[in-house]
Order: sequence, then C-alpha cells, then structure tokens
Amino acid sequence: MSYELLIERNAEKDLKKLEDSVFRKIVAKIKKLAANPHPRDGKKIAGSQNDWRIRIGDYIFGGDIRTYYVYKQVICSLWA
Repeated sequence: MSYELLIERNAEKDLKKLEDSVFRKIVAKIKKLAANPHPRDGKKIAGSQNDWRIRIGDYIFGGDIRTYYVYKQVICSLWA
C-alpha cells in the first residue's frame, strides 16, 4: 500500500526557494516516501511517536507519519 504525501505550505514555499539541482534531489527523495515512509537513512525524533527526519545534503526533511483507517499519509516539513 502506498502512502499519500501532504506537503505543508511552509515546506512547499521553502522548496520553491531552493536551487534547481537541490530541489530535484529533495523532491526525488520525498517521492520515495510514498512507497516507504521509513527509509533506512531516516531517524526517529526522540520523544515523539510519529515524527522522523531525513538528512538530504545540507537540509533536514521531517515529517509525521499518520495511519488512518481509510488511507495512510505522510505530512512533511523542511528545515535548513
């Protein structure tokens, strides 16, 4: 089963500000999360049940994985 990816508005704005090569690299990694929201290079954020982070170059991409009865979704943020 694949996940639905929801990008937060502030993360979307931050992505649009990035250089084209960095943007493509991060978006490619984000798209892979739909198939596997727990990648090997992902790390759980201490003290949280659903939050995780992935380092992509100089950026940290984080999200909240929520599983619902009808569908699954990954809500994502970007921190520089």
